[in-house]
Amino acid sequence: MSLITNCLSMLAPANCQLCGEPLVQGEEYICAMCASEILPVEYHHHSVVDNPLRRRLPRTAPITNIATLTHYTHQCVAARLIRHGKYDNRPQLIAYLSQLLSAHLLAQGVLRDVDMLIPVPMYWWKRLRRGYNQAQIIAQVLHRDYGITLNTKILRAIRGHSSQTRQSAEGRTANLRNSFVLVHPEAISDRHIAIVDDILTTGSTISEVINTLLPAGPRAITIITLAATPPC
Repeated sequence: MSLITNCLSMLAPANCQLCGEPLVQGEEYICAMCASEILPVEYHHHSVVDNPLRRRLPRTAPITNIATLTHYTHQCVAARLIRHGKYDNRPQLIAYLSQLLSAHLLAQGVLRDVDMLIPVPMYWWKRLRRGYNQAQIIAQVLHRDYGITLNTKILRAIRGHSSQTRQSAEGRTANLRNSFVLVHPEAISDRHIAIVDDILTTGSTISEVINTLLPAGPRAITIITLAATPPC
């Protein structure tokens, strides 16, 4: 941190992005009180058969693990950070949650056997308007911490789609159909890939990605997200 930045921080201390309380030394973006509400979940300790998130995804896919940082409910801290990060031009909040996710998974060896990280791509026009792809930010943090190959070119979004937020499960599936194309199928043949996204809700987005990748014959698939809606 520069001398100027230090002086400015003393004159006008940064505030928590959620509750507005001044941050103290050691706090970043949100205060310790808000951070304490991000409760890690341990789905990655389940066998894939017992993992309650598994039934949201294609049955025939060779999924070996599904891991997430925390639950996603409408007003929880993680949900608010993700929404601010995606819609209010605050990519640093996605990076902050990604760091928590990485620390949560690192000691567990969740990505130990993964050959490649593949973030869910964003259609070029949406990416241009937003300025960044939140899934790619997450994957970049994991790439930095794990040293796993990050491939942002292998999968492309070839059409836009309307917002998924208020869609039914069936509507989300129809909305996303044929949204992606695999550019270099040989790159994932017989390899263990990790699909990275911000939220797992109905599973429609990740399912469409999986169905696009499956014909290339990946050996195994791991799913990594910042948050997932709780099982019913």
